[in-house]
Amino acid sequence: KEFLLDEIYSFRYMLGFTGTAYIENDYFNDVLFRYSLRQAIEEGFVKKIWYVAKDDSSNEYQKFQKIWQNHEKNKEQYDKLRPLTILVTNSIQNAKRLETRIVEFLSEQEGISEEEVREHKVLTVTSHKDHAANILRLENVDSKDESIEWIVSVSMLTEGWDVKNVFQIVPMEERAFNSKLLIAQVLGRGLRVPIEYKQSKATIYNHHSWSGKIKG
Repeated sequence: KEFLLDEIYSFRYMLGFTGTAYIENDYFNDVLFRYSLRQAIEEGFVKKIWYVAKDDSSNEYQKFQKIWQNHEKNKEQYDKLRPLTILVTNSIQNAKRLETRIVEFLSEQEGISEEEVREHKVLTVTSHKDHAANILRLENVDSKDESIEWIVSVSMLTEGWDVKNVFQIVPMEERAFNSKLLIAQVLGRGLRVPIEYKQSKATIYNHHSWSGKIKG
């Protein structure tokens, strides 16, 4: 930005390109051209969005069961890839707690040790120093040599993260999706279309109390 605004160069015009033209909930007021998400879906450049409008689970275990079942269906439907599910929290502490709970659930559900789940199935990505190595591993989660299927993250992942095998996104708290900017950033991580499946969809497994925001 310093370079662009430097009076030495005196640029008369600057054009910006972004997929998230928001400051919190406010749309940029200087947009010259808009290519909407709806148009991109209709023209097949991104995945279709299917959102669970109402989750009637009575507890977290039931919710995990349904998320896991969706994940397994994605593995059957998109068997040329290794589908990913992203679980989104609103803080590092909540991400750590969620990692513990999802590891325990997957260990029981799939009959493997918690150590194996942590090593091969679940990747937690935050700015905390404990997760520094995970950020490097995140770059290769779509590799054939990688075994990760579940990603726990705080609100949004790294900019420019270009992975096409995300087929389910789960906001765990409303505060993780409390602005149009966050919604656009998180959804953007799951909408890239894999070459193997031009017709594909991303499931947003959200709570009914904020499903209207996703629909919007």
